[in-house]
Amino acid sequence: MLSRDFIICDWQYGIIDKTQTATIDYFSQKGFEVITAPYSNPRNISAMADLAFEKNLFGTILTTWHTLPFEMKVLPLAAGLMWNHVGIIDKLDQYADGYLTTMLATYLRKLRGTSTGFKNAGWRSYEVDDKSNQ
Repeated sequence: MLSRDFIICDWQYGIIDKTQTATIDYFSQKGFEVITAPYSNPRNISAMADLAFEKNLFGTILTTWHTLPFEMKVLPLAAGLMWNHVGIIDKLDQYADGYLTTMLATYLRKLRGTSTGFKNAGWRSYEVDDKSNQ
């Protein structure tokens, strides 16, 4: 009986296996847009971001609640996984905190905007994959 104008935020803090999709599938099959909502576990964030991409969901939002000061360390990782789907979760030991922080800063700069346009909003050699048609 709910309007399909509602967006369902599916908080699933324990999912680290992408086969656990019961609630996501249920809401999607009922015609709702679904946003996945992981918490602070990198494997949970990765699985939920992957599911959002694979199932063409509305998106992913990282929840932090009152623990934000303690969760700052996962923000760059979450940004990379959610924004660019960079697939870095299996190589975490290869990525220094500085690299992930730089990625997050790049994404935040794009959100703010710049007079040079989205494609040139960051400071890395390229920001948008030309094959993405974005």
